Amino acid sequence: MSAGLYIHIPFCAGKCSYCSFNSIPAKKNSPLIKEYFEALALEIGRSAGGEAASVYFGGGTPSFAGAELLAKTLLAVRKKYSVPPETEITVEVNPGTAGTEFFRKIKDAGVNRISLGMQSSDNATLKYLGRFHNNSETESCLREARAAGIENIGLDLIFGIPGQSLRDIEREAEKLLSLAPEHISTYCLSIDEGTGMYRRKEKGELLELSGDLAADMYYLLKDRLSVKYSHYELSNYSLPGRESKHNQIYWNYNDYLGFGAGAASKCGPRRMSNESDLLKYIELIKRNDSAILFEENLTEEAQLKETVFLGLRLLRGINLAGWKTRFGKDFLFLFEKQVEKLAGLGLIEQEDGYVKLTREGLFVSNEVFVEFV
Repeated sequence: MSAGLYIHIPFCAGKCSYCSFNSIPAKKNSPLIKEYFEALALEIGRSAGGEAASVYFGGGTPSFAGAELLAKTLLAVRKKYSVPPETEITVEVNPGTAGTEFFRKIKDAGVNRISLGMQSSDNATLKYLGRFHNNSETESCLREARAAGIENIGLDLIFGIPGQSLRDIEREAEKLLSLAPEHISTYCLSIDEGTGMYRRKEKGELLELSGDLAADMYYLLKDRLSVKYSHYELSNYSLPGRESKHNQIYWNYNDYLGFGAGAASKCGPRRMSNESDLLKYIELIKRNDSAILFEENLTEEAQLKETVFLGLRLLRGINLAGWKTRFGKDFLFLFEKQVEKLAGLGLIEQEDGYVKLTREGLFVSNEVFVEFV
């Protein structure tokens, strides 16, 4: 079996005000970190094995845990899975948590890509988001990664932050282009329940940006970044050949295995997710129980629908011939009503054997996806 491997590292220096991920603040020398990584290695060792189509350390802040623990975990992966030399191996890094020695060590362990959580180049905005770094640390982190020989670097940016203007986004785009990463991800701020920002919103202490302004920011970034980068997915841009191989596994609805607290997996029609509570996860693994808390077998109808809205996230869209080969069904026949309606609204179009979002459909993609659910 070939699958993308996702490894969840939940630890971080502190909880950002917008963060809804399964993460917990910790101290560098916390024994809980070592205990968690021991459980992680056991879970990986007990898995079925096969070939790793990609390896992705996400979080939390994987770099917060240190290079040694990440390297040991990668060794546990290699003991159980075939990892071809060309396999993309990514580690998420936050500025201020990694330096030259860290990057050298993870490169020696086989890591060949990092995703750097820049989020903004403006220090006041970083403070507003509750980030624990400044722009200078982002730039030094990027330089140190390059100096250590990491040749594939992605930068993340958040836009649509209360108080932001289009001029602010122009400056962010200019900064991204000047830093010249291989990959850029741009995400519109979402204020999710349970976050610090959500609590402030409930108290009336902040107002979300209007949808029209957020859309203008999205298209401004698209137009500026597309001068140099290929806009290949709703939120993602890359230089040629530097598209995220791991994330494409999700968008192409291929198989992936998740390890760690709260990690999700999909194998054929079977979908699973682990216990998200950190201590319960460790306890289950230690007593040789499965960490899987939830699993289901997806119906064929559910798989078809999920393949549609994930495939439409890609700018190239859904290949009609490939769809028929994969499922033995005609896409345009199955979803005739949805395609007719959305095309009439100018949100999707057919071109060169693909069905894809139009420019107008990109920012309102969720309105398109809901038609197929």
